[in-house]
Amino acid sequence: MDKIILTEEQLQQLRKFINSRGFKDELVVNEILDHFACKVEEELAKDTRIDLQHAMQNAHRSFGTLGFYVIQANFEKNMRSRYRRLYWQSMKSVLTSIPYLLLSIGLWWGIYKFSLWAAANDYYDFFDQNYASDIVMFGIFGGMIYTLIRYKPHDNYYYQIARQTSLWYIPVWTGIITGNNGHTHIHAHAIFTASVATICFVLLVVQCRILDAAAIDYREFKQLNAE
Repeated sequence: MDKIILTEEQLQQLRKFINSRGFKDELVVNEILDHFACKVEEELAKDTRIDLQHAMQNAHRSFGTLGFYVIQANFEKNMRSRYRRLYWQSMKSVLTSIPYLLLSIGLWWGIYKFSLWAAANDYYDFFDQNYASDIVMFGIFGGMIYTLIRYKPHDNYYYQIARQTSLWYIPVWTGIITGNNGHTHIHAHAIFTASVATICFVLLVVQCRILDAAAIDYREFKQLNAE
């Protein structure tokens, strides 16, 4: 059985067929195309009398009732696994870095002392929250804005999964709101607020590293497909 190699024009027809099944993301389409093209080539080599349209239909049926969704699911699973691995590698790198360790200790101590000072001077906002808590919450909000500006949202799986891997601000923001009781247990509140700020700082650094990795992955993908 002779090996059939699809032309660029035929590959474009395969892409249109994939798009017609509801798949638009270029990364997903490219992943599906790799598998789909092999199946179509096999169908054409198996029976040289059929045309491309029939070969595509036969190839699509060979993926089963879920069709291309199986390929998409496997692609997403592999991407999530990759970014989770990068996440914990980045976390380990940040926690063992002397500069980041010193910054974290300095941040913790600064917020701790400021929280005690605000409590001693009765500095509470309209919602009866210690000013230190306000600073940390604004810091979290600023971190969210920073990542959105620096890493503008892209409609592709690399960025989507990278962001989903490191939603650092959700548990931290929830924790500081539910744990904010600055009038009683002042020292415990200061420790809590300082710890939240420090954890938030570390997780923000890790998220930036994951998003940098997603940017590199996407750039390499574009370069590879431009060749």
